[in-house]
Amino acid sequence: MATETPGVVAVGRRAFLRWATAIGGAASALLAGVPAIRAFLSPTFRHKHEEKWIRLGEVDQFDPEVPTKVDFVDAVHDAWVETRRLRSVWIYTEDGANFRATRDSSPSSPGKSWGGRRPARSIRWR
Repeated sequence: MATETPGVVAVGRRAFLRWATAIGGAASALLAGVPAIRAFLSPTFRHKHEEKWIRLGEVDQFDPEVPTKVDFVDAVHDAWVETRRLRSVWIYTEDGANFRATRDSSPSSPGKSWGGRRPARSIRWR
């Protein structure tokens, strides 16, 4: 004879396996879903990188309507390693106040098409 303890619900083997399967499935879905949700929401919480301004020279160093090649050292920090590269850009100005920088080689005749091959950032001088 089986004795029943008061306050304890008798659960059969099949009911237990049903509950165990449901809990295991929910845990698996949760473990697989957290990285997916994080990947979906990560652009929202991305840190903005600061722009790095490099001094290329004085304003009077650049003649109007004459492309000038400027070499500079670009330092990149990655954890404990600092890598330095020698880079060069061409600076062009039409009026001596607004400057345009590009990595393209200096054209033989700077006209409207110069700098149009690649988007170039304008340089603000203070």
